[in-house]
Amino acid sequence: MHWLILLLAYACGSIPTGFIVVWFTRRINIQTVGSGNIGSTNVGRVAGRKAALFTQAVDVLKGAIPTIIAIMWNRSHPTPYLVEAAALLAILGHDFTPYLRFRGGKGVNTTLGAFIPIFPIAAGIGLLTHFIVRKTVRVVSVASFIAGVAFVVVAWLVYGWSSRLAALMLAWVIMVWQHRSNIVRLLQGVEPREQ
Repeated sequence: MHWLILLLAYACGSIPTGFIVVWFTRRINIQTVGSGNIGSTNVGRVAGRKAALFTQAVDVLKGAIPTIIAIMWNRSHPTPYLVEAAALLAILGHDFTPYLRFRGGKGVNTTLGAFIPIFPIAAGIGLLTHFIVRKTVRVVSVASFIAGVAFVVVAWLVYGWSSRLAALMLAWVIMVWQHRSNIVRLLQGVEPREQ
């Protein structure tokens, strides 16, 4: 049964929400416009705020649902590292979806969703940090990096060291890797700012 949970985690994460939303609302392949990313930031640029918020909500759920299922299963059938694996597979499904030739999003919302059930207090602090930094600096990638650090640090301080914290740290590394083009633009001083 736990193998089915892991398969579900990847399958759930791999649903290309942003691509689907933009295609059905604008009949546009989002990978050909803006940054080419299927995440909510690019969806907002191409299809508007409502489409971006819907994409964001679904991407969070894509991470949260598999993790919650794994936690519930683990309570009655203890399986080492099942919860960690389910969270990471949901994120990898989003980042490398087979439906778009393994080109997906950058994983910010799905990472948040995957670890909310595990570290709810840290997730809340991370989300608040993202909001404050985004409003102050007006650069989404910078807000994501700093919020990710806040998420990890608060999780460590509140919940202590565990394999689940290690999984969160790995998820943050994956997120930074997915933002490598943003990092290059930041170093060049050409990363777009929100208006």
